[in-house]
Parts: sequence; structure tokens; C-alpha cells
Amino acid sequence: AVPGKHHQRIDRLRDQEHQRRCTLSGFTMIAALIVLLGLAVVVDYYLELSFAARIVVIGCAVTIVAAIALTLKRWMAFETVDAVCQAEREWPELGQRLRTSHDYQNDPDGVSPADPALLDALEAETQEQVLERPVKPLGKSWPIAALAGFCLIVAATWLLTMLFAPQWRVATGRVLLLPLHYSDVRLEPLPGHVELGDDLLVRLQVDGRPIGSAEMRYREVGDESWKQKPLTPESGNSLVGPLTAVLSDCQKDLEIEIHAQPLDGGIQRVAVRLPLMVEQWKATIRPPNYTGLPPIDGEAEDARIPEGSKVTLAAHYNRTPLNVEAEFTPESTEATTPELVDSVAKLSIEAGD
Repeated sequence: AVPGKHHQRIDRLRDQEHQRRCTLSGFTMIAALIVLLGLAVVVDYYLELSFAARIVVIGCAVTIVAAIALTLKRWMAFETVDAVCQAEREWPELGQRLRTSHDYQNDPDGVSPADPALLDALEAETQEQVLERPVKPLGKSWPIAALAGFCLIVAATWLLTMLFAPQWRVATGRVLLLPLHYSDVRLEPLPGHVELGDDLLVRLQVDGRPIGSAEMRYREVGDESWKQKPLTPESGNSLVGPLTAVLSDCQKDLEIEIHAQPLDGGIQRVAVRLPLMVEQWKATIRPPNYTGLPPIDGEAEDARIPEGSKVTLAAHYNRTPLNVEAEFTPESTEATTPELVDSVAKLSIEAGD
């Protein structure tokens, strides 16, 4: 039998329904993913999951979405025979004509032989009855609109919440496995040195959520054992805002380590600078040749300097000074510019009258 035009209409209905099911399945998986991620964000927001726990949560969400996708894949397999069956349910007045016409055209080996004239008559009658009916989609379109609206509303709400609630923004990033924390902990830079006997102030700034503990470990350079000192808030009891600790009367160089998760500052060293002192005051005297006297090395305070001698003065300090300047009486004394090498400053003068 010559196939009627109603087969083409059934094919169009099949294609429309297949597209509808694919679209609906896509929005269903997106909605499921949004719901699962939202639940994960809420759980992490209140429980502050570890990195491993967040990986497990993400794995569970992906597994559930994959299971939904596999289920929907079978549902999306919409063939022509399915379109025929659904069309017969929509048009019960056609009886079995549509299915019979389809089977004889697409699966002639699976049906009983029939008179060609009867088949031609069946095709013509089925074509007439199908073509006189308006073409309507076999499935409802409102579920697509509902799921699309749900996804749009949730996405907009999520973005607005992230914009105005930093903690929700952090929770979203953490669920996406970004290295974010609900508490922002910063250690104010420690000074490179303090003067002998001064106090050392250690200040920690905590923004966001209060942290569980904040402790400073310290020791003098050369010691093996560490001492502990808590960092306490300047006001209230929660460990948030500025936290401080004071090391009093510093006598030796210090090593300091802060333990306040998520801060990882490592060990820092603060030098204790001694008051600048002259430990030795040396003089090297080279008398004039005509005196026949040998060079003399000794303490500058006790030195006797023959007239016309060249004198090199050396000041040995207990630490390296930043700079050295010299003043002489009388001011007309000729001298070289002080030369600083490590903790020793040297200059040369010529002894006059």
C-alpha cells in the first residue's frame, strides 16, 4: 500500500515529543543539581566541612545527577511506535487504525498478510481522519516552563545572596572546592627588631567568623623548648576582631609561631637589639721616623702620642651601628672619614702641637 501523509504527521509529532522530553530532561538535571548544591552549601555553611568531606558531598551530588540522567535517557527514547500509541490515546475515535497502518508500513514481516486493496483503503481512511484533526503536541509544555522558572528564580536568588552575604559567597566557593575560609586571619607584620628590655606586641586581625583558638608559640633563639601564650580579644570573649599578646622585657632574639587556623604564618624571627656601646677603644700610633720609636698598639685612653705621629683610632662596638660620625677639638684637626667594617669603625689623624 502507498503510505499516506498521516505518517509524516506522526513523524513530526514524534520529533516534537522527543525534543520536549530532551528539554524537560535537561531542566530536570539542572534543577536537581541546583537543589543538591544548595543543600551542600547549607550543610557546609553550618558545619564547615573539611576538604575531604566536601569532595565526598560533591561526589554524592554528581552520582545522584548521573542516576537521574540514566533514568531520563530511557524515558527520552521516544520512537514512532510510541508516538502512534500516544496519538491513539489522544484520538480514541480512530480505534486501531493508526497502529495497524503503522505496523503494515514499518513492520510488514511482523503482521499477518492482508489484501492490498484493504490496506490501500485503510491508508486512505486513516489519512483522511488524521489530517482533518489539528496537530497538537503529544505532551504538555507547562513542566518545561515550571522547571525553567524554578531554575531562573533560584539562580537569581543565589546570585543576590552572594552579592549581599559574603558568608554565602564563601560557602558557595567552598562547595566548588575553592580554597576559601569563613574566617580571614591576618598577622600584622612583626618588627625586624626591638630594643633590649622593650615589650613586643603581637597583633592578629580576625574578620568574618570567630576562630576556635589563637595561640602564640615563642622561644629565645638557642632554646629547644617552646612556650605558649594565648592571643586574646581586645573586647568581648569571641576570637574575632583584633587579638593581641605581649611579650614583656625582651632580652634575647626571639622565634615566634602563630597557631590560628586558617593562618599558616610559619616561624618568624625578631631580633633584640642591644644598646650601642663601645667595647674597645684602640689606637695604633706611628711616630715620626726621626724619633726612632716603634709603632705602638694599645688602648686609646692611655696612649701617649709623640708630636707628628700618625694615629689610627679603632672603635669596637657591641653591634654594627648604622653610621659613624666623629667630632674633634680643635675643629681644625685633619682626619679621614670614619670607615665602618662590621662592628669596627676606624679613622686616621695626624697629631699636631
